[in-house]
Amino acid sequence: MSPTSNLFLGSGFFDFGAADRVGYPYGLASDVGGGTSFSPFHTMMAAYYVAARARPRPA
Repeated sequence: MSPTSNLFLGSGFFDFGAADRVGYPYGLASDVGGGTSFSPFHTMMAAYYVAARARPRPA
C-alpha cells in the first residue's frame, strides 16, 4: 500500500477489510514513480491523513 501514490494517481483507498478476509498480506511502501516522496515519514503522514479521511464522521 502506497498512500502517496494512491492519492497522486487517484487510484482510491486500499480495502484493508477485503485483504484481511482473504488473508492477503500488506505493508506500507513509498513509490516515487507514482507518488511524491521517498521519505518514510511523509508516507506515514499520508497514511494517517488517508485513514482519517476514510473514517466515518459522527453526525
